[in-house]
Amino acid sequence: MRSIKESKTKYRRMVIVPQDGLFESSEQALKGDDPDLEIVHTNIPNVFGHMPLTDHRTQLLHMRNKLVIWDDPQISSLKRVVYLDPENLVLRNLDEIFACHQFCAVDNGQSVVYSNGLLVISPDSIAARNLYSDAIDGFMITGREYNYIGIIQGFMPGLFEAFEESPLFFLGWDEDDNGEDSDGADDGDDAVEPVDASVVHRLPFYYSINHMVFYERMNWDLYKCKDKNLAKGEIPGPLLSYKYSGATVKPWFWLPYTYFQVFWYWQDVRARLGEDHFGHFVGKVVSFLVIFAFIWFAYISLCLKLFTEPNGRPRRLSSWGLPTPGNAQPLSIDVFNSRVVRRACQFSCSALYAIASMPLVSSVSIVVLITYCSIQAIPITMQPSYAGKLWVIVHDLMLTTVLLIFAVAHTLRTAQWKKDEVPATSDMLLGGIWWCVKKLPLLMLAQLQFLYMIGRTDWFQNPVLRPIMTFLSFAIAATVEGRILVVEMHRITRN
Repeated sequence: MRSIKESKTKYRRMVIVPQDGLFESSEQALKGDDPDLEIVHTNIPNVFGHMPLTDHRTQLLHMRNKLVIWDDPQISSLKRVVYLDPENLVLRNLDEIFACHQFCAVDNGQSVVYSNGLLVISPDSIAARNLYSDAIDGFMITGREYNYIGIIQGFMPGLFEAFEESPLFFLGWDEDDNGEDSDGADDGDDAVEPVDASVVHRLPFYYSINHMVFYERMNWDLYKCKDKNLAKGEIPGPLLSYKYSGATVKPWFWLPYTYFQVFWYWQDVRARLGEDHFGHFVGKVVSFLVIFAFIWFAYISLCLKLFTEPNGRPRRLSSWGLPTPGNAQPLSIDVFNSRVVRRACQFSCSALYAIASMPLVSSVSIVVLITYCSIQAIPITMQPSYAGKLWVIVHDLMLTTVLLIFAVAHTLRTAQWKKDEVPATSDMLLGGIWWCVKKLPLLMLAQLQFLYMIGRTDWFQNPVLRPIMTFLSFAIAATVEGRILVVEMHRITRN
């Protein structure tokens, strides 16, 4: 909505809301960003509330909800409506497309489909409504033959027959006869519309150019049409579309920014919304530090409880190197001296020894697991620059946890403590953390180098070289991490 507002359109801006409404906070955010925004509450169902996003029926019903443009009294009273998906970014004023009448959609260069991310609709056109409705209803049946291919990304093959013969919308942006350049803007309602009986019109492909075409050559050169398309900067069109990239590969998710550099145009607009990204980042860092500190303290406290008797004397160790029942008279019920707890301790230590006995396989598995878990721990809509830094912090906290487990196991296995020599939990925790932190500088340097490289969108402008360099940079950091784990595993298994 911010990009539409900044395009300085002279037409009304509306948000269509389904029958379950908006959260009050969301509505306040929309109105706060654009006081002139109109929020239109309709009776259409929210199909995503009870059905999975990837179900073809969900997408078909979502497309059918667009019939509200013809059916809702408040919207149908308008002469012309331009519908934009949330996956669009407006780069310049495009009021001229209000001159495209009845039903207009973008010709995306594929012969059997069209994208419904940008539609120009005349609500008074019953023929357009019937055409759109019949296409959806028909595809609910005939789509089975195609396994509903493309429906998740907003394709509608059912309109191919009508679309194939439709004329191309064109305002005549060539230079005027007097040699002066046209400004490319039209008055919309005041525009002189050509006499044309066609119900459907095709908008040129560059009107809603998809970000995926950039990655063919890491540039827009294949789709530039001189300056007659009024391109802003190097993007050859007034609208940038983020469709066709998958359910989770969207510009509001932070992870795809590791490769999809065109997503940064989205973040340029987001930066003008006034969000407190730094405060959110600091809050998350503090919360993760508190959580991991509690886990570390609880783990070491439990290990020391298992290692010592109630009177403070270290327990005798069995042939497994594990605590055995003590002989001292307990001052209270010793839960940690119970058979169940000792069996659990025996199992966990055996598992740890088995993991350490296969250092290569175990290190690779641990690196993959830590990477996956740390990615899942980051809020998906967090600003990418801060999300990358938070990922490094969470990833290293998880790695520190693993190293701390190895360090505690080695310490308890080799300790020769006597009575009253068992260290306090806090002392052992601080010593273990310092031992782990000393092993991380090289890894952190490799991780920061990886973040810096993916943030430099001007590097490696080649569709093959860039993913290779991205993977290589990440592989260097993963190799360093794996080497740290291998060394610690050898230390545990060493006699």
